[in-house]
Amino acid sequence: MSMFRIEGVDYPRKMLAGKQVTMANAVAVNALTTTEIGTLDGVTAPIQGQLDDMAHALDRVNSVADSSFVAGVTVGGERFVALTDDGTIVHADASNMDHALRLCGLTMHSGTAGEPVQVRRLGLVEYQGWSWDPGRPAIFLGSNGLLTQTMPTSGFSCVVGHCESPTKLFIQIQPAVVLASATTPSSNPDSPGGSDHQVVLQAGQALESHRAVLLDSAGCAVYADSRDVSHAGRLLGVTTHAATADGLVTVHVIGEMLESSWSWEITRPVFLGPNGQLTQVPPSTGFMQVIGQPVTAHALFLNPKISITLCRRALGRNWAPWWRPKHWPPVILSTCSTPPG
Repeated sequence: MSMFRIEGVDYPRKMLAGKQVTMANAVAVNALTTTEIGTLDGVTAPIQGQLDDMAHALDRVNSVADSSFVAGVTVGGERFVALTDDGTIVHADASNMDHALRLCGLTMHSGTAGEPVQVRRLGLVEYQGWSWDPGRPAIFLGSNGLLTQTMPTSGFSCVVGHCESPTKLFIQIQPAVVLASATTPSSNPDSPGGSDHQVVLQAGQALESHRAVLLDSAGCAVYADSRDVSHAGRLLGVTTHAATADGLVTVHVIGEMLESSWSWEITRPVFLGPNGQLTQVPPSTGFMQVIGQPVTAHALFLNPKISITLCRRALGRNWAPWWRPKHWPPVILSTCSTPPG
């Protein structure tokens, strides 16, 4: 008797005639006739071809995200490295300010001095030696190339990715933040609860409380603005209190913030808006950046994601933003490849 296998179980082909068969990719083949059963391979072959194409595309993404560098010293596997003046790599260290702007990525294997080492700059890495706490997704650079879920208290702070499970890390290097202080001053009565992940900076302009800021060329805190594409990828954090120009301001970099005046809808992410404002309405011009996720109506877990530069495409007489994130928060796309129409 002619048989057909579905999910490891053999069925007589006649049993499938006139039935509905649901394929692995959720495509339903309805009311199959006995004749159509004989050509069912013609249905599954294109599906398998699409899966193969997706696998090849992922391989291409991984190859783009990986680069080869020569080790300047012996480096370990699964260590973050920085580029030296002679073009070789060494273990990156959050206490070494020279490394703040020279982070390369995560080594995929160990290597001795003079040997080429594969380094992943963006993408998913799984390592059974990790034991991340998924409830604290941010992963920071620590000392001697090691990664940690504890924010450094000196040197500089850099979120290098976020954990997706105890053994999986999505590498996504954020801008480094020079730590002037990791503790909120006692003179600041408006500091939020929930986290000590804060830095104290000089305000480059008059700042309101609970506004998103970045560092200007002088290293001062100024409003981040989603309409200005030059601000993409430069978000620092959110102010915890108002400040006058040239005064000191405490900026919350990552973690939970509390504010009684907020009324977030917890099923939707929070975006950067104009003039540092926080909003749950995604922008339609400039760039889009998810900066956190509400955990209650009055609490926001600040965890900035990679920015997405928006372009516009003509649709008849209307214009619409050309971006299609598959899920929140977006983590891959950094620029829009379609030029303005």
